[in-house]
Amino acid sequence: MKKVVFLIVAIAFTVNISVAKDKPAETLSTPAVESTLSGVIADQSSGEKLAGVAVRIDGTENVCYTDFDGNFKFKNLKPGNYKLDVKMISYKKIETKKINVNQGEVHELSINLKQDI
Repeated sequence: MKKVVFLIVAIAFTVNISVAKDKPAETLSTPAVESTLSGVIADQSSGEKLAGVAVRIDGTENVCYTDFDGNFKFKNLKPGNYKLDVKMISYKKIETKKINVNQGEVHELSINLKQDI
Protein backbone atom coordinates (compact mmCIF):
# COMPACT_ATOMS: atom_id res chain seq x y z
CA MET A 1 0.00 0.00 0.00
CA LYS A 2 2.83 2.40 0.85
CA LYS A 3 4.44 1.68 -2.50
CA VAL A 4 1.21 2.56 -4.36
CA VAL A 5 0.82 5.88 -2.52
CA PHE A 6 4.48 6.72 -3.12
CA LEU A 7 4.11 5.86 -6.82
CA ILE A 8 1.03 8.10 -7.18
CA VAL A 9 2.78 11.04 -5.45
CA ALA A 10 5.90 10.56 -7.59
CA ILE A 11 3.86 10.53 -10.83
CA ALA A 12 1.91 13.64 -9.81
CA PHE A 13 5.14 15.47 -8.93
CA THR A 14 6.76 14.48 -12.25
CA VAL A 15 3.74 15.62 -14.27
CA ASN A 16 3.66 18.93 -12.40
CA ILE A 17 7.35 19.61 -13.12
CA SER A 18 7.02 18.77 -16.82
CA VAL A 19 3.97 21.05 -17.21
CA ALA A 20 5.78 24.00 -15.58
CA LYS A 21 8.87 23.41 -17.73
CA ASP A 22 6.84 23.40 -20.97
CA LYS A 23 5.17 26.79 -20.35
CA PRO A 24 6.06 29.38 -22.97
CA ALA A 25 8.28 32.25 -21.80
CA GLU A 26 5.66 34.96 -22.36
CA THR A 27 3.36 33.49 -19.69
CA LEU A 28 6.17 33.66 -17.14
CA SER A 29 6.32 37.45 -17.33
CA THR A 30 8.17 39.71 -14.96
CA PRO A 31 6.12 42.21 -12.94
CA ALA A 32 5.85 45.74 -14.29
CA VAL A 33 8.04 48.39 -12.70
CA GLU A 34 5.80 50.28 -10.30
CA SER A 35 6.05 53.88 -9.18
CA THR A 36 6.29 55.60 -5.78
CA LEU A 37 4.57 58.77 -4.59
CA SER A 38 5.97 60.15 -1.35
CA GLY A 39 6.53 63.38 0.48
CA VAL A 40 6.70 65.33 3.69
CA ILE A 41 3.98 67.40 5.36
CA ALA A 42 4.70 70.38 7.59
CA ASP A 43 2.92 73.23 9.39
CA GLN A 44 2.84 76.24 7.07
CA SER A 45 3.71 78.86 9.70
CA SER A 46 6.25 77.02 11.87
CA GLY A 47 7.72 74.53 9.40
CA GLU A 48 7.31 71.79 12.02
CA LYS A 49 6.84 68.33 10.49
CA LEU A 50 3.38 66.91 11.22
CA ALA A 51 2.80 63.33 12.38
CA GLY A 52 -0.51 61.51 11.90
CA VAL A 53 -1.72 63.43 8.85
CA ALA A 54 -4.12 61.36 6.70
CA VAL A 55 -3.07 61.24 3.05
CA ARG A 56 -5.54 59.55 0.70
CA ILE A 57 -5.40 58.98 -3.03
CA ASP A 58 -8.58 60.66 -4.29
CA GLY A 59 -11.25 58.23 -5.44
CA THR A 60 -9.71 55.21 -3.71
CA GLU A 61 -9.54 53.58 -0.30
CA ASN A 62 -5.73 53.88 -0.39
CA VAL A 63 -4.78 55.89 2.75
CA CYS A 64 -1.55 56.30 4.66
CA TYR A 65 -0.53 58.44 7.63
CA THR A 66 2.58 60.50 8.10
CA ASP A 67 5.26 59.19 10.46
CA PHE A 68 6.88 61.17 13.29
CA ASP A 69 9.01 63.06 10.74
CA GLY A 70 6.01 64.04 8.57
CA ASN A 71 6.84 61.53 5.83
CA PHE A 72 4.33 59.49 3.82
CA LYS A 73 4.76 57.01 0.98
CA PHE A 74 2.56 55.17 -1.51
CA LYS A 75 4.43 52.30 -3.15
CA ASN A 76 3.63 50.13 -6.15
CA LEU A 77 1.46 52.67 -7.96
CA LYS A 78 0.59 52.13 -11.57
CA PRO A 79 1.55 54.97 -13.90
CA GLY A 80 -1.16 57.62 -14.18
CA ASN A 81 -2.59 60.83 -12.76
CA TYR A 82 -3.29 61.03 -9.03
CA LYS A 83 -4.80 63.60 -6.68
CA LEU A 84 -4.20 63.50 -2.94
CA ASP A 85 -6.59 64.51 -0.16
CA VAL A 86 -4.58 65.68 2.85
CA LYS A 87 -6.26 66.36 6.18
CA MET A 88 -5.59 66.61 9.88
CA ILE A 89 -7.66 67.87 12.80
CA SER A 90 -7.28 71.64 13.32
CA TYR A 91 -5.76 72.13 9.84
CA LYS A 92 -7.43 73.09 6.57
CA LYS A 93 -7.94 70.17 4.21
CA ILE A 94 -5.86 70.26 1.03
CA GLU A 95 -6.66 68.64 -2.28
CA THR A 96 -3.59 68.53 -4.52
CA LYS A 97 -3.63 69.18 -8.22
CA LYS A 98 -3.22 66.18 -10.51
CA ILE A 99 0.17 64.57 -10.11
CA ASN A 100 1.45 62.71 -13.16
CA VAL A 101 3.36 59.60 -12.09
CA ASN A 102 5.36 57.77 -14.76
CA GLN A 103 6.47 54.14 -14.73
CA GLY A 104 9.33 53.48 -12.32
CA GLU A 105 9.33 57.09 -11.11
CA VAL A 106 9.81 58.20 -7.50
CA HIS A 107 7.71 61.36 -7.17
CA GLU A 108 8.37 63.46 -4.03
CA LEU A 109 6.12 66.23 -2.70
CA SER A 110 6.43 68.89 -0.04
CA ILE A 111 3.04 69.93 1.39
CA ASN A 112 2.37 72.68 3.93
CA LEU A 113 -0.86 72.72 5.94
CA LYS A 114 -2.41 75.91 7.26
CA GLN A 115 -4.01 75.89 10.72
CA ASP A 116 -7.79 76.23 10.72
CA ILE A 117 -8.33 78.90 13.37
